[in-house]
Amino acid sequence: MPTLYNPGAQHATFTPISSALNNLQAGAGTIAALARKVTTANAAVDILGLMDAARGNWYHSLEYGATALNDDDGIVFNILGGVTFTTDWYITVVTWASGTVTERSHYINQSSPAGWTHADASSGVNGGNRAGPGTIGHFEIGFTGDFSATDTNTALVAAWVGVALSDAQCTELIANNRTSDWWNCSAGQPTLLIECNTLTPTDIGANPSTFSSIGSLTLAGSNPTWNFNGRAPAAPAVRPDFRQFPKSIMRSL
Repeated sequence: MPTLYNPGAQHATFTPISSALNNLQAGAGTIAALARKVTTANAAVDILGLMDAARGNWYHSLEYGATALNDDDGIVFNILGGVTFTTDWYITVVTWASGTVTERSHYINQSSPAGWTHADASSGVNGGNRAGPGTIGHFEIGFTGDFSATDTNTALVAAWVGVALSDAQCTELIANNRTSDWWNCSAGQPTLLIECNTLTPTDIGANPSTFSSIGSLTLAGSNPTWNFNGRAPAAPAVRPDFRQFPKSIMRSL
């Protein structure tokens, strides 16, 4: 299924944001995306971000750097170096505890998964807790003002306010290659959750923000192997069908 294609300095906007999302930088938190670079593997590009209405102050912004995974929290540029993104699809996650702390980055090549990388940012501590932009703030998918050097596709974005996903909880986000993996994460339901397979995307998170505009984004590009199943419940545990067991085995149970 086609996903949001950003030809460069374009973005989709959600405003007003929920009062819950406004607290993304007021304590612990997590931002995550399923996205890919389209053309140039080593160019830097924005994926998503929370900012004020004037688009002049950042609160958290997920970026695929030239050779890094970044979060611009508006005060400190948090960098995990040594990350070279190909044009495959990646699940990328940045997490932080409450306070002035070192952030932690997590990523996996979703197109050909060979295991997760979990590592602390190499740029020192972040800017710490602070008040948000207010509900007139913007959550944007695509160009947030830092990098627009290459085209991107974005399939799914999310934010958890008040909780930093653990390494193990990050791995749950690719358990079945479906949106419901994110909705049913053991860390709790994401505050914001947006499937980017339509030109009128809806925040289906626990505390949704309001879609405002799509800009010049289109639906195009490579499709991820992904089931956009929204808030579907977690798959039930598979129970054995004892009718298929021979009676001799049943008597021994």
